[in-house]
Amino acid sequence: MKLENNLSFDSMLQKYEGQYNHEQLYWLRRGYDNGLDISLYANPAFNSMQMHAIMYGLENGVDAKLYAFVEYHNFMMQVIYHLLANGARFDKYVIEDHLDVDAIMSDYDLLIKYKGYSRLSTRAIDIIYDGAPYYVKS
Repeated sequence: MKLENNLSFDSMLQKYEGQYNHEQLYWLRRGYDNGLDISLYANPAFNSMQMHAIMYGLENGVDAKLYAFVEYHNFMMQVIYHLLANGARFDKYVIEDHLDVDAIMSDYDLLIKYKGYSRLSTRAIDIIYDGAPYYVKS
C-alpha cells in the first residue's frame, strides 16, 4: 500500500515538475504521507515556511484555511495558528475586509505571558506589521 501511495504522489508531482523546490516538496511529501489534504498548500507560490505553517495547522486540527494565503508572511501564519490553537475566534480579528494586526499581536502577547510562548524577534514583528494590511478572502 505504501508503494502505491508513493507512486500516486510521485505521479501527481510529475505534472508540477520544476515548479517546487526541494523544501517545498519535503512539506508536500510529509503532508501527503500523514494523510493530510495537501491541496490547501500545494501552490508553488507558497514558500516552504508557509507550507510548514499550514501543514502544522492541518496536523493539529486548526482551521488553516483562515491563514493559508500566499500574501500572509509565515510569521503571521504562526501567530494566527497559535491563537486559533488556543481557542481564539478568528472573526474577532477581522475589520471589514482585513485583519486587525494590533489585536492579533496584543492577544499573542497574552499567550507569551500566560502560556510561555516564545517572544517574537523585533525583526519578525516588523515583518508582520510591514506586511499589513492582511486581507481576508471569502
